[in-house]
Amino acid sequence: MTKIELVAKLKEMHDNGKSQREAAISVILFGFKYDKDLDGHSVREIVELAGLGKNYPSHVYYGRKLTEYLKER
Repeated sequence: MTKIELVAKLKEMHDNGKSQREAAISVILFGFKYDKDLDGHSVREIVELAGLGKNYPSHVYYGRKLTEYLKER
């Protein structure tokens, strides 16, 4: 997946959250779902290009870390 595709998917998932809390959870899920696609990309840059706040790279990293413990259904 290209950087531009990742940016678009992150923005879409974030914007689909109905509240700020759901938006944050959606960003965590983005990190979980696209963990392998994020390899070789700067998470901080993707978050910045998506127009999200400075705290969101950590949310993406939380999701990526969850892949070690959970499997997607």
